[in-house]
Amino acid sequence: MRAKIPYLGIRQKKVFDNIMSQIADSVQKEEDEFARSTTGNVAERDAPGGSECDEENEHNSRYREKEYWDKRFTKEDKYEWLCAYNDVKDYIVRDICVHDKILVLGCGNSTFSADLHDAGFHNVTSVDFSPNVIEAMKKKYNDSHPSLEWQVGDVRQLDGFPDKSFDIVIDKACLDALVCDEGDPWSPNERTKNDMYATLKCVARVLKRNGVSNANHRKFISIGFQQPHFRKRYLINDHFKFGWEDNVETFPINVGLGYFYMVCIPKCREI
Repeated sequence: MRAKIPYLGIRQKKVFDNIMSQIADSVQKEEDEFARSTTGNVAERDAPGGSECDEENEHNSRYREKEYWDKRFTKEDKYEWLCAYNDVKDYIVRDICVHDKILVLGCGNSTFSADLHDAGFHNVTSVDFSPNVIEAMKKKYNDSHPSLEWQVGDVRQLDGFPDKSFDIVIDKACLDALVCDEGDPWSPNERTKNDMYATLKCVARVLKRNGVSNANHRKFISIGFQQPHFRKRYLINDHFKFGWEDNVETFPINVGLGYFYMVCIPKCREI
């Protein structure tokens, strides 16, 4: 059986990299349009970046770097990663109550938090490590969605939030950014594992605990394109216990390239 593992790992890695490249190409087109509108010359903007091969190799790893996002958010108004609220609204309505206190990880400039508000979920806090995008989102939604809260913070720390402060934590493509350059998905590099475990420990810490009367109420929801088999290797592992190990479910999102909606429900106990 072990003889098959390297083949499967390579095949899955190629699929993963292909998806990342498609997304990167889409983003690159938008950046090129911006460059043309401001300088009239895409080559001029890209000149310091090196060869086409070097740029391709950097496409994936840049998604985990704060500097990349700070620069990008100075010129980009909005971008919706993977899927929109309407693509997962049936799951959201099923899993979340309108009075729940919700934390959205790595919100970026997506309309997802505002869409949650428009659907009746008014108690939403969104966090991102780029002060540029948080300031922009505050200005954008201050009048139309005054109950939304926006806070600068690193999902690997979440030190701005006390323990047990949210009913629901939602990740939409944020964890995907952390695993974008993990290497072999069967044996991820140490940096990726450390970042993922740190983030998941923070999620488990800020989630309120389920009780007898609301046994399946508090949840961590992860929306992404990483194959569930590989995502579960982080969610359920031998190194850290997050409390949801016995209750992780996956549901398909049948849009675009095909994504996954994963629900993690902590046990009714302290972690």
